[in-house]
Amino acid sequence: MLIEVPPPSHHKHSYDFARMVDNMDMGNIQIVTEGARSLERYLLGRLDGISMGCWLDTLDFHVAAQLCENFGLLLTRGPKASRTETTERQWLEAGAAGYDVLRNGPDQMVAALEELRMKAGPGCHTYGAIAGSFLTWLSQREDDAAFNDIRQRVFDYILRTYPVLVGSTVLRIRCERQRVYSLRKGAKAYGIDERMLRHKLLERGDISKSGKSGAITYRRYPSRETLQQLADETNGLLRGFDAADYLGLDIHLLRTFVVERLVKKAGEMARNAPYFQREDLDAFLGRLCRQTRPELEPANDEVSLIAATPVCQCSTVELLHLIFEHDIPLRCAAGVSPRFDDFLISVERVKTAIGQSSAGAISMSEAAGKLGVDTATIRNLVNAGYLSAAPKTERSSERWLVVDEASVTAFGEQYISAADLARELRRDTANLCRELYKNGVEPLVFNGNNRIIFRRRDVN
Repeated sequence: MLIEVPPPSHHKHSYDFARMVDNMDMGNIQIVTEGARSLERYLLGRLDGISMGCWLDTLDFHVAAQLCENFGLLLTRGPKASRTETTERQWLEAGAAGYDVLRNGPDQMVAALEELRMKAGPGCHTYGAIAGSFLTWLSQREDDAAFNDIRQRVFDYILRTYPVLVGSTVLRIRCERQRVYSLRKGAKAYGIDERMLRHKLLERGDISKSGKSGAITYRRYPSRETLQQLADETNGLLRGFDAADYLGLDIHLLRTFVVERLVKKAGEMARNAPYFQREDLDAFLGRLCRQTRPELEPANDEVSLIAATPVCQCSTVELLHLIFEHDIPLRCAAGVSPRFDDFLISVERVKTAIGQSSAGAISMSEAAGKLGVDTATIRNLVNAGYLSAAPKTERSSERWLVVDEASVTAFGEQYISAADLARELRRDTANLCRELYKNGVEPLVFNGNNRIIFRRRDVN
């Protein structure tokens, strides 16, 4: 039994009250706190014709009473609370909790439902898991028209908050149009890359990720309007691998181009994964297209840009800088929509440009041609100090080695390759070398596997 026991000084008939409770089981009496009687006082006031000037006053008496109790039961006992197992005291506490929220209007009811949803934490929670007991009770009020406005308000909240499918029934009301979507279904419905959509929703703060697990908390499910906006915004955006395929490049080479600012990225997703606008990729290809000369006669040494790098012993980035700085003409083997590997370049033109990039410098290939050796021997001669490397530009890498032309000329005046010597003497190279060895003439010794080189003074 629940009973309010006021202090004797506040009761005119304390003696009569004491006689009335003489036969009661005093151990069963539970004292009711003042705070748990807020709904009771409100309802008694309504019966006495007192208006509180709140939203509940606009509802029928039984609607206001039941709504406060059952909404309060959700707040105090949770979404799995059983109405049949709720005690009298729990009903009283639930009614007070519901009244304290609902007296402030229907917006506060919605705000309380939203707070319960956010407290649920990461994951994709259903509205039943958040407010099951309250929704079950409200759906059972369909035969009472006095509850229709409440049911419609909660129905509208659920549809704009949870991804309810078309044809589903919520609170005995049919859903005719889906208003919000989960990430995966929204991406599919609006043709947005799922990772891109996740990135955009994280940027907007509509979703958040927790800890190492990466579980998603939906602060707001994306609405139809949001998804359409993001679909328009991301139209033409490509992830790294898709952008590389669009350009006809390896993904690692594309990343290098981004670092060198040859290709502009639109932004980054999680773990520094870049994404690109199609128009920026087209701008890069367009820059190459402007280097093409349709009237140019094909050269015998034309190769693709990728194939040119090992032949010219420079990186792809260095090759592009050479093309743009020295206005090296290209030819295009493709039609309307060329990709990177469709552009052709003359190897000789690249080598000439490499030599021109540093004053008084020539490429390793040109140095090798002057001395009658291969480029590996030229590199070893530089490392051994017989030849001098020319100063490199800031953008050059270690693979792009140019040689000081004066040092090559000076070296050629003192040394001669076995191949050139045999050509001058019209002798077989191998037989000539054996004869020179037999006569005590030693070749130049330096690190690496090199072509044979003799001092001119030893063979004159």
